[in-house]
Amino acid sequence: MIDILDLQVTNKDGHPVFDHAELRLDKGVRVGVHGHHGTGKTLLIQLLMGEARPTRGEIKLDGLSLFSLPRPELFRLRKNVGYIPRDDALINNLPILENLVFPALYHALCAEAEALERALAAIDIIGMRGILHQMPGAISQGQRRILSAVRALVGRPKFMFGDDITFGLQAADLKILASLIEWSGRVFPDLCWFVTSLNHLSLEHLGLNRILAIEHGRFKGAN
Repeated sequence: MIDILDLQVTNKDGHPVFDHAELRLDKGVRVGVHGHHGTGKTLLIQLLMGEARPTRGEIKLDGLSLFSLPRPELFRLRKNVGYIPRDDALINNLPILENLVFPALYHALCAEAEALERALAAIDIIGMRGILHQMPGAISQGQRRILSAVRALVGRPKFMFGDDITFGLQAADLKILASLIEWSGRVFPDLCWFVTSLNHLSLEHLGLNRILAIEHGRFKGAN
């Protein structure tokens, strides 16, 4: 569950980026948020991960207020978050399969056998088993971004946050990503997806439950 409460952020010039923004999302929902350049999409993901702080307001994940948690507790909470950055998260000197399981094993989120099983199940869904032993530099940008999503899912997060999730994706890539999102909802019914994009039309191809806009510092379509 995600609660964004009276979120207010002003930029260095004193202009509001978020202006009393409110949003409540239940478990298992898949939400896409779009907005023009400068509307705060990347900042919003940073806020949701506790990496940035608002001027005022509160964000809660599963009832825990991000901005009042001690650092050790915030770190533990982040283990429940899968993150897909705008630039893919793959490590260039690791083969694809090792890339996919590395974060889950490094952070001790699950056993190696479980991580491998989950990674292979996701790979089969997106039809990329043939590239598992390749290096990231040998595959397309779209494949790297989709595999970054797989990588985040291997640790079985409660929340999936994606910054500009459709950046660099072609129509075929969007279809593959949609199949991965749909699969994750069946395997992890309570998993909440929260992703941003510049283009609302791209979000419409992902099979999301809700698509919202950031306008004038608030979420349009939130009610």
